[in-house]
Amino acid sequence: MLRRILGGWLLFAIALTTAAANAQGPAKIGEDIRLPAAPEQWLNFPPLSLDRLGGKGVVLYFFDEECSNCAKRWPELMRQAELHSQDPVVIIAVNSGNSPRDVAAYVREHQITWPVIVDSDRSFERVALGLMINVQTKPSGIRIRKADGNWEANIRSRVPDAINAAAKGGKWRVNPAMVPVELRAAWGLVELGNFAAALPMIARTERRGNDAVKNAAAALRDAVAVSLAEEQESIDKLLAEDRQWQAFVAIGSLLETYKGYEVDPTLEVKYKELKKSDAIQQEQAAAKKLQQAIRTGSVGSPAAVKRATTMLEKIKEQYPDTEAATKAEKLIEQVTAPAMLAPPEG
Repeated sequence: MLRRILGGWLLFAIALTTAAANAQGPAKIGEDIRLPAAPEQWLNFPPLSLDRLGGKGVVLYFFDEECSNCAKRWPELMRQAELHSQDPVVIIAVNSGNSPRDVAAYVREHQITWPVIVDSDRSFERVALGLMINVQTKPSGIRIRKADGNWEANIRSRVPDAINAAAKGGKWRVNPAMVPVELRAAWGLVELGNFAAALPMIARTERRGNDAVKNAAAALRDAVAVSLAEEQESIDKLLAEDRQWQAFVAIGSLLETYKGYEVDPTLEVKYKELKKSDAIQQEQAAAKKLQQAIRTGSVGSPAAVKRATTMLEKIKEQYPDTEAATKAEKLIEQVTAPAMLAPPEG
């Protein structure tokens, strides 16, 4: 079985906040859940975004790779997912505490076709599930996000029940019943928000397909256009509120996601303009420093935590008005919380 990565790989924030969280109670489910954005944290699919899943339910299946009984269940899990392939729900597997190489080997061995999140430092597990998956106590767990965007508070154990609950009230961007086989792959990419990857397939069938295929291609384009318009509207709101950093990040993501589509040309101009501003350069520099602090603290030793805490203090001092400084302050508060200084009574 896979080699488990022990405490040294725990994310700085997780190592510091576990005791405090146990004493103060779990955070509100869904409050801070964001799917990882780094491509190296995903297997089988490029990074998915909750915001771009378009009204579909989401099932997060957390699993422990050392559980032999769990490993035997994968064929049945794949079968259950296939039975629900017409339901508007996205199933994502999550493995925590292991390297991408080891998780990739496990995924190949068990022929897992779902999108897989590689949560090596357990940061996603801590935020999304609120407990540690391990073979001794809880080898698997399921968290669902309903189609209305709300996360269910309780942790489920049965995949079929989770799929049914998550899919309730959900909808596809394009009805799969009208999508011919020539466009099924493109349809899947559009439904998952991977619009740029779907475009070559859509364009090819627009040129060569029959009327049914061309109509389906037009429906996919229309679905992408609706999503694009919604994101552009959100960016306009950010700019109107003078939230420049958030707008800069959103524009960058939009330009990448909708590459090849008809995007408002003023957005690229605005992106280049923002990139040159002192405020955005400060945000970028601070974000880089924050990631360095997190990597330093992830070693987990007292000396590493102390160095990381010093780095966080410097971020607050050198970049006081940035988003990274706000995050650094929260981390420092968690380090110095009373619950961290003494074990709870009893």
